[in-house]
Amino acid sequence: METMSDVSNNTSPTSKIFERKRRRMRIILAIVVSLLVLSILNMISTTSIYSSTTVNSVVKNHIGYIVVGVVLSCIVSMIDYRNYHKNSWSKFFLIISLVILSFVAIGARFWPNIIPTINGSSGWIRVFGRSFQPSEFIKLPFVLVLSHLLANCDEKKADGYGIILTVLPIIVGFSILINFQNDTGTIIHYAIILLFMLFCSKIDIKRTILLVTPFIGIVIGYLIRIYVAGYDATAGYKTRRIWGFLVGILNNEYDDNIGYQVGQSVMAFGNGGIIGQGYANGTQKYSYLPEIRTDFIMATVGEEFGFAGMLIFIIVLYLLFSVIKSTAIDCEDVFGKYLAMGIGGLLITQVWINLSVALGLIPVFGIPMPLISAGGTSIITILFGLAIILNMNFNSHNKLEK
Repeated sequence: METMSDVSNNTSPTSKIFERKRRRMRIILAIVVSLLVLSILNMISTTSIYSSTTVNSVVKNHIGYIVVGVVLSCIVSMIDYRNYHKNSWSKFFLIISLVILSFVAIGARFWPNIIPTINGSSGWIRVFGRSFQPSEFIKLPFVLVLSHLLANCDEKKADGYGIILTVLPIIVGFSILINFQNDTGTIIHYAIILLFMLFCSKIDIKRTILLVTPFIGIVIGYLIRIYVAGYDATAGYKTRRIWGFLVGILNNEYDDNIGYQVGQSVMAFGNGGIIGQGYANGTQKYSYLPEIRTDFIMATVGEEFGFAGMLIFIIVLYLLFSVIKSTAIDCEDVFGKYLAMGIGGLLITQVWINLSVALGLIPVFGIPMPLISAGGTSIITILFGLAIILNMNFNSHNKLEK
């Protein structure tokens, strides 16, 4: 028979905290496994029109990245997240990130076999027949460095201007180096992650809005100028792509050249209807929609699983973000709070950008869907981030439990 002391122990604050941690862990693992299985199924579906040799090659390559990501993430999950707040770790992450980005910027001009230019961008490093995208992987060190700096600002009780002056050199330095890769979309994502973390900081929201407003005004003015000027065949590719986006969203007209991808993607969502065409029954994979396994993977999900499938997918990702947010709220130290929200921000903003691109709501950025799109670098980066969250989940209450 259970004694009164047993009941008391079962309902103690420590017991409740431990149970909450276990519940979070189970939710995160269940969601990650579900998304990775969906990504494998999508790889099979989008390659089913090719020979069995091609299908096996693509799927095996994708699974290989997942296995590497899972194995390395198990190691990362055992490192106490508080170590990343040490000055030595922060400096290491910052220096190694800048060195790698500098190597890519220089290598693209001198070693095209190692740093190839793909779709106008030179952001990949090719080694032993494999390619990885440093600017994608470095998003996590970027969050780690920002978390360290913002936590230091909190400890020093820095005001809003002090916080901005502390983080501004970081985003400027990263942006300049990534700009050499001709990858504006990634620069924008870095800036959005920074803004997300600033809104989570103790900086005055009004001051942040005042900082951002001029840039928003410049962007709006730039968009109006491009739309009014009309199509210009001599303009740069990025300018023509933005023009194609504006014409598509305002006039519902998609140019066969610049706006072709978005037009086909929107058509895929329309074909999916409420319940979709059924798994592997989508038609866009028949060479109608380029990059269907990467930037436009959600077009496949929308076409084959319909609005209902998309709704479930979005709810699952929001649940994952909510679990990360609750981990941040329960975290006992300021650095951990920033780190958790930074990883959550990296995840949810990437979801928002990728889905918005596929729906034609924003210009094409070339940002993958977390854990779904083909691309080993993105998968490993997100898995590393979630491994840190799992470690934080079990280590952030150690002092309280003691």
